[in-house]
Amino acid sequence: MAIHQKKEYFHGKRGLIFDLDGTLVDSMMHWRSINWAQVSLEEAYKTIMIDLYKNDIPIKRDALEAIRKFTELGYKCCIATATRTSVCLPCIERVGLSEYLDFIVCCDDVGRNKMHPDIY
Repeated sequence: MAIHQKKEYFHGKRGLIFDLDGTLVDSMMHWRSINWAQVSLEEAYKTIMIDLYKNDIPIKRDALEAIRKFTELGYKCCIATATRTSVCLPCIERVGLSEYLDFIVCCDDVGRNKMHPDIY
C-alpha cells in the first residue's frame, strides 16, 4: 500500500526512526565481505568503508520517496545507525536524504550499541 493509504497506522506518531544500512542504503554486501578475522572495525572504516560511503553505496529503491513523503505528511524523520556519523554522512548527503532528516544519531554518539534503547 502507498504511504498515504497507511497513515492511520501512524496516527498519533510525530516522528519515525530509520536504520541506515540495509534499510535506506544498500551497504550490507560491503560489510559482509569484510574478513573480520583479519581486519578491525577501525581498519575497515579507514581502508574500505569511508570511500564506499562517500562515492559508491547506493540508496535503496523507494527509500528517498518514502522519506520525502513522510516529511510531507508532517512526520519528523531521523536515522539511528551503528555506522559512524562521520562515515555515513557523505552518503546520506550524496543520495539526497539529508534534506529530509531532522537528525542522525550513531551508536558512538550514545556510547552503546543498538541492543540498548539509548540510541532510540
